[in-house]
Amino acid sequence: MRKTLLQCAAALLSASFVVSLWEPFRQSGNVWFALVPLILLARHVSPWRAFWLGGLMGLASWVGQLWWMLRLTDNGGPWPLVIPALLGLSATLALFTAAFAGTASALRRALPDRAWARILLALLGEPILWAGFECLRATVLTGFAWNPLGLVCTDFLPLAQVAALGGASLASALLVAANSAIATLAERVWGALTHTGPADFLGRLLRSVEAILPLGAVLLAFVWGIDRIRAYDALPKPDTATLALQRTEVPCRFLGADAPDPWADAEARAGLLPYVKADLWLWPESAAAGVAPARLAALAREAKTPLLVGGLWREGEGFLNAAILVTERGPDDRQVYGKRHLVPFGEYIPFDKTFPWLQRFAPTGVSVTPGDRAKGTLRLPSGLTVGPLICFEDTVARMARDSVRQGARLLLNLSNDAWYAPSAQGAQHARQAILRCVETGVPMARSTNGGLNTLIDPVGRVVPFPQEPGLSTLRVPLPERPYASLYLRHGDLTFGGPCAFLALAFLLWLFFPRARPRVPAALPLLLLLCLLPAAARAQAELLPAAGMALDDGNLSLAERTARSVLDALGLSPAERARAQEILIRADLARGEWASALARIEATPELPAERRLALTLAAHNGRRDFAKTQLAYAEAKPPADTPWGVAALRLALRADLELGKDVQAAERFAAVEAAPGADARVRAENALEWAG
Repeated sequence: MRKTLLQCAAALLSASFVVSLWEPFRQSGNVWFALVPLILLARHVSPWRAFWLGGLMGLASWVGQLWWMLRLTDNGGPWPLVIPALLGLSATLALFTAAFAGTASALRRALPDRAWARILLALLGEPILWAGFECLRATVLTGFAWNPLGLVCTDFLPLAQVAALGGASLASALLVAANSAIATLAERVWGALTHTGPADFLGRLLRSVEAILPLGAVLLAFVWGIDRIRAYDALPKPDTATLALQRTEVPCRFLGADAPDPWADAEARAGLLPYVKADLWLWPESAAAGVAPARLAALAREAKTPLLVGGLWREGEGFLNAAILVTERGPDDRQVYGKRHLVPFGEYIPFDKTFPWLQRFAPTGVSVTPGDRAKGTLRLPSGLTVGPLICFEDTVARMARDSVRQGARLLLNLSNDAWYAPSAQGAQHARQAILRCVETGVPMARSTNGGLNTLIDPVGRVVPFPQEPGLSTLRVPLPERPYASLYLRHGDLTFGGPCAFLALAFLLWLFFPRARPRVPAALPLLLLLCLLPAAARAQAELLPAAGMALDDGNLSLAERTARSVLDALGLSPAERARAQEILIRADLARGEWASALARIEATPELPAERRLALTLAAHNGRRDFAKTQLAYAEAKPPADTPWGVAALRLALRADLELGKDVQAAERFAAVEAAPGADARVRAENALEWAG
């Protein structure tokens, strides 16, 4: 009994550490040892006992994190429904923590008691299992992606940059790896005190590697994150969007309509917005409830600014929880975004389409239908494409990713946090959006009712913003394209998906012990392959940033980034050629012609037309115009591509330098007629000819 009580106390201690990571406490430093008690339990008790202790830890931690749900009772919510909802949701989420603890214990017992197995468990096994079950939690039965462990990395911003590679799952895995290392150090200290640890030098060394390698991975990720933030700061940001953000303090639906009308204050201030020349006036979720469309259009006309406002929208026989874009042209000129990821028992009742009588139990008074997944963006009159996210959609990574892949350059979150106000929910909710910006590489602005208005840049920095109710304006710098992100291209396939597959595979060991096979010799390779998509090609995602830095004249940053890419494993020939091309162009910009020619010769992966144009540029730089003419005559590139036109222009320059006016005139005419030459190229060519 005493042993059981001590184990339960350790599980509850781990739960208290996890609760302290979130608002209202936000003791983020505890993340480095928050899971240590749970990991030690998983390593030293049976799988089933670890499962139940993990469930206890998960239940206690989730009740502590979601305590703000009880604010629904203060705002008029029925407590016979709210309290069971809190306990039921917490118990459901605790199953994933229980599965992690039980599976980690089963894996520890299945692996041989060898040094390599312990290193594998601490560096890959436990982090992959946690990331896998966390990914499943965010997906299964519509998912609940609230407060992933990796979100704490946003308080250590360079570390949060790994979300651009593998999403929140990879950030969580790094933190669990650090906890595994601390747990190993605790085991070493206990072994030294009780004289049960390895006595030989090799054993002590391997135990040190077991602890140092996970911490080394965290350190490398931190250094890489610093470099990624610096690369983003060096990028040109030619465009800006001017936003007007509205923050309201209207009580939630349970309290009725006894609240000040925010639209009266907005109508009084609308005359100021034409001087701001804002691209958009952003309102919170549900702000248009009970407001006539003609009133919205009149406000847009007076402000000379389009409005994006949340409200119910009837579509067919159902309703959408929508973001409605209203312009000054009138109520008929509007676009509608329907919320795609709905909250069960909040916005709809499961099976309500099969049993329509269930819809009367919807808390909002109507059971809404999901919007079209293919319609994740809206286009503003200014030409800017934005991706609306309503309420908890900013916690769901695939929603933000879909919008950006459909062309959004700016994410907008419309939220109504007054359901749980005043509580820590608003601050927790605002924190969720940070990883969405890192994952997608675009900024996000949030307009809330009863929550926190924030602006977040593409690397996760939160811009200070006034939180008083009313209207505020801000300018949002926009990069030319979404900042380089492997996660944006491949989503959870980069890390979270493979981890979820492995976690489910290992979970079967608990329920089918007799069918459990012996650990195959290829198991270490299997675990390494789970990390390969993110780790082997991480640096390749910096290539667009290196190219932008080169175009901006930052040669040192471009060269440093390209060299780091070339040092990475698993690059494709095309990626290696792009990195070498950046170094060649940097050599040309510095006037290092011999170095450029040597790199061109050593890079057979370069496409033929690019290879020719870069070679001609180096020959012209050395004033070896005869070689330029000879190389061009041998290659005879087509003039229907930009690189073919570039080679033609370089040959034209050689003609002019050698005084071959007739041949130069022919080449000039060829450039003018080339399909691959745009207006800028023709203008530059004319200036060169005139010179």
